[in-house]
Parts: sequence; structure tokens; C-alpha cells
Amino acid sequence: MFKDKKAMSGIITTIMIVALVLVLFIIVWGVISNIVNSQACNAELSEMCTDTSLLITGISCTSTTNCDVVVKRTRGSSDLESVTISVSDGKNSLTKTFAGGLDNLQTKEFAVTGTTALSSTIGNKGDVAASVKGTTDMCKNEVIVCPAFSYSG
Repeated sequence: MFKDKKAMSGIITTIMIVALVLVLFIIVWGVISNIVNSQACNAELSEMCTDTSLLITGISCTSTTNCDVVVKRTRGSSDLESVTISVSDGKNSLTKTFAGGLDNLQTKEFAVTGTTALSSTIGNKGDVAASVKGTTDMCKNEVIVCPAFSYSG
């Protein structure tokens, strides 16, 4: 039936080489696209931090364990997962994380309470800081915590 077995061997070899090249191409494409998507995600998360700006507009401590901090989001369009407020007297601090963030240009008062007693020297520059945590559209499963914004009152 098949008189020229050498010709069949050449065809099979060619098909195997083409199949091997396709498999290698798919593997390389998968690795490269994963790296590119990861880098794009990291860039988008970093942009979220630089795009988001908070302004701590006031602080009022009614006791050594209860402070109300007013924060305004002055820019940024990314969704914020949470806002963390920290009030410090230089020795002790009260820190609380609030679920949900701030919409752009929204001002909100946060009640920071705790069991650690603060001295009465609160309200100076650097005593209060706010940081945000969020995700982006491209990076649904990735979360970034942005650096803190300090009180400039």
C-alpha cells in the first residue's frame, strides 16, 4: 500500500515540528501576557494612590480615648475599600479602620475611639494621619494600601 515509507516519515516529522512550534508559541504567549498584565495591574494600583488625595480638615478630641477626625477627599476616582485613621500624641496612638471609602470631594467625620489613653496634646501637625486601601477595575483581586496623608492644620 505505502511503497515509499521515507516520504511518510518526512510528513510526520514536519507535522510534529509544526505542532511543537505551536505548543511553544502558546506557552511563551501565556507567560508574556501574564507578566504584562501583572505589570499593568501594578501600574494601575500605583496610579490609584497618586490619583487619590485626602485632606484632614479638623480634629476634635472629647476625651483621651475618643477623637473625631474630619477628612475630605479632594481628588481621585478609584473606589476605596477602607479608610484608616490614626491619632497619635507621639507616645500612644488610636487607630481605627472604617469600611467603605470616600467619594470624590466628599467630606466625612470619623470617630476614632480606643482603649489607649492619649495625652491632651492632640491637634498638632503630624498627630493625625489617614491612609486608604482600595482596588481598581483591572485588578479586582489585588488590594493596595496607599501611604498616609498627615494633618496639616
